[in-house]
This record gives sequence, C-alpha cells and structure tokens, in this order.
Amino acid sequence: MANQSKKNYLASGLAVLAITALAVTLLASTGAAQNSGSTNSGLTGNTPGFIKKAADLGSADPNTVIAVTVWLNLHNEAQLDRLVGQQYQKGSPNFHKWITQDSFNATFSPTAQEVKSVQNLLTAHGLSVVAVAENNFYVMVQGSIGDIEKAFHVSIHNYNWKGQTYRSNTGDPNINDSSGAHVAAISGMDDLGFAPNNVAPTDGDGNAIAPRPLPANATSNGFFFESQCFRAPETDTFKTATGVTPRTRRPIPATASVRTSAIRRSGISRPAATSRASCTPPTT
Repeated sequence: MANQSKKNYLASGLAVLAITALAVTLLASTGAAQNSGSTNSGLTGNTPGFIKKAADLGSADPNTVIAVTVWLNLHNEAQLDRLVGQQYQKGSPNFHKWITQDSFNATFSPTAQEVKSVQNLLTAHGLSVVAVAENNFYVMVQGSIGDIEKAFHVSIHNYNWKGQTYRSNTGDPNINDSSGAHVAAISGMDDLGFAPNNVAPTDGDGNAIAPRPLPANATSNGFFFESQCFRAPETDTFKTATGVTPRTRRPIPATASVRTSAIRRSGISRPAATSRASCTPPTT
C-alpha cells in the first residue's frame, strides 16, 4: 500500500508538472503573439476606392521607380482639435490667438526620433529618402515598385478606369516593425489624379500665368502659415496696338450734370444720355 501511495503521489506530481509546463508554454506563445502584433501595424482605409469599379490589368512592373510619402501620426490630436475649435469660437480665451510654427511643432508634431525610426525602416528596404517635412509631418521616399511592395507588404497592380490606366495598391499596407506605430498613412502608391476646381490665373490677353516656385531660402517667419504663400501685387503694362489711334475721354460738361440732376428731382422720366467717349489704354 505504501508503494502504491508513492506511485500515486508521483503520478499526481508529474501531472501537475506537465500541466504547469503546458500553461507556461501557452503563456509564452500568447506573449509572443502579442509582441508580434505590437510590431505589426496595419493602415486601414489606405486603399483607393476606384479599384472596386476598375478593371484589374495585373501586376505593375516591379522595376518602375515611383515616389511615395509616409505620413506620421501627430501628437495630442484631441488637444489640437480643441484648440482649433477655440480659436474660431467667439468668447473663447483662445479666439484668434494663433500659435507659432515652433509652438505647434513642440506640442503636436512628430519627434525627430520618430522620423529617424521611420527613415531607418524605409532605407532598410532599399528606398531612398527624397525629403523630410520641416515639421516632421512626412518622409518622402523613392524606390522601385518591387521594393515598395516588400516594405509595406502590398501588391501594386495596373487598373483600367474610365479609359485610362492607373496603378494602385490592391489592399491596405502593413508595416511589420515597431516604427509602424508612428505611421498614419502612405500616399503615392496609386497615381490616380484629381481635377482641381480652381482656375489658373491668366494675364490680360488670356494667357496662363506660370506658377512661381517659392525661393529656396523661404522661411515661415515664425508663423504657422508661410508669408510666401501670398504674392506681392503685380503690375501689368499695356501698349497701344500698332495702327490704333488713342482717343481721349471727354468729360461731361458741368451744365449737363446740373440739368440732369434737376430733371431727376422734378420726377420727369427721360431716357438716359449716353457718352460716345471711349477708354484709352495707357501708352508707353
């Protein structure tokens, strides 16, 4: 009986040990899965809607070089939303109290460390950094479609939409790295353009005015909106065409003005007089 009790006790102990080991294994597996999930960031809503109605033409050329922009998450977005609302709410202590670019960057912009983390991820996949926003809003990179597909775990296809061929990612991108937590969206994987509703400015003859790029040394002067966004007044000089004789506008005699005023005061209805004088363009 003593030996049997020892055997039962030993069996019970081994069973407890086995259950404990199994529990530890399950916990370790769960923890690993959670850690894996924490470094696996999916960007929802990052697939263009037009592909649902377009004809899929198959994979895009993986050797084609394109540029994409990786947008970073802002900090304290709820606070920013409240501030913007208060700036436009009459009676608020912050009504029309605009903040400087430096103040915005310190409170709401991504940090330099976050930008560096995203840059390291992108360059590790063979992408070249083209530009980084002054306020750390985005990192623009360039690379082949094949490398971009690998970096963001997507497939990029060509589509026929309304008689035109466009490229687009077939699904939402996914970043399998801790730096993915800093990424809000990725643009540029598709090349579907949007027609703006604005009208390009033209000169006096109806010719389009070429846009003027900002100078390389342009600065924001410390304000949120750059002063260079507003052009200085432009002066256009008009010349009299060859063979056209300028005509001089003749002023209406004072007596005519007095007579017209008297007629109006009397209430008499009379057709308005017209002047035959014409405007004269300035000559140079």
